[in-house]
Amino acid sequence: YDYTKYHTMDEISAWMVQMETDHPEVVSSMIYGTTYENRSISLLKIGLNSTSPKKAIWMDCGIHAREWIAPAFCQYFVKEILASYKTDTKMNEMFKNLDFYITPVLNMDGYIYSWVDNTVRTWDWATGTSCYGYRMISDGCVCCKPVDSSVEEVPMEVGLAAAKAIKAVHGKEYVVGTSPDVLYANSGSSRDFARLIGIPFSFTFELRDKGEFGFKLPEDQIQPTCEEAYQGALSIITTVHDKTFTSAAFTITATLWTTMTAACLSTATWV
Repeated sequence: YDYTKYHTMDEISAWMVQMETDHPEVVSSMIYGTTYENRSISLLKIGLNSTSPKKAIWMDCGIHAREWIAPAFCQYFVKEILASYKTDTKMNEMFKNLDFYITPVLNMDGYIYSWVDNTVRTWDWATGTSCYGYRMISDGCVCCKPVDSSVEEVPMEVGLAAAKAIKAVHGKEYVVGTSPDVLYANSGSSRDFARLIGIPFSFTFELRDKGEFGFKLPEDQIQPTCEEAYQGALSIITTVHDKTFTSAAFTITATLWTTMTAACLSTATWV
C-alpha cells in the first residue's frame, strides 16, 4: 500500500479490511453509521485487550471531502502506531490503556464525488479550522482549542507542545489558539459536541498547505505532512495518556483540508 499517494474510497475500504486481517490481535472494525447516500460508515478500533477500564481516542478524517490529505494522514497514523506498538515501550503501554477509534473517511459521499468531479478541489476558500482535540482537516498550519474551554492553561500548554513537536520535524510553524482567534468563528463542530458531552480536550489540526496549491496538495507533500502531523498528534496523545485526568475524555478531530495544512486527524476524540 502506497502511503505517499492519494487513494479512492474503494482502495481505502480494502485497506481497512487488510489492516484487520494483518493485525487481528489489535485491530477490529465496526459500522456505526450510514451516509446520506446510504453508504456504511465504518471505523477501525485499535488496541490491546485488557481487563481494566480503558480510555478512548476518537479520530475521524475527511469530513471535508476535497481535503484528501486528511484521510491520507489517518491511514499514515494507523500504519505508524501498528508498526511501533510491539517495539516501542510507550506505544505498547498506550495500546494497553487506550483504544483508538479511527474513521479514515467520514464524509464518504463527498469524498467519492470529489474523485468524480475534481473541480470541487479547485474552489478557493482560503480558510480552515483547527481545535483542541483532533480534527484532521487541511488548509493551514493551525491547532486550536474550543472557544468555550473553561480549562485554558492545560489545553494551550498541550497545543503548544504539539506545535513544537510538529516544527521539529520539517520546520513548519503551527499557530495555536481558538478558531475565532486564528481562523474564524464557527460552531456546531465535533469539538463543540465533545465539549458538550464533557470531553475537555478537543483539537483540530489544519495541515498543509498554506494556499499555494489550494486543496490540491501535491502527492510529494503527503509524506512530510503526515510525518509532522503524526508527531503533533503523538505529542497530544502521550500527554493525555501520561496525565492522570480522571473521568476525562479527549477529542482529537482531524479534518484534513488541502488548501491550508491542518496537522491533525480529521476528527479525533480522546476519551
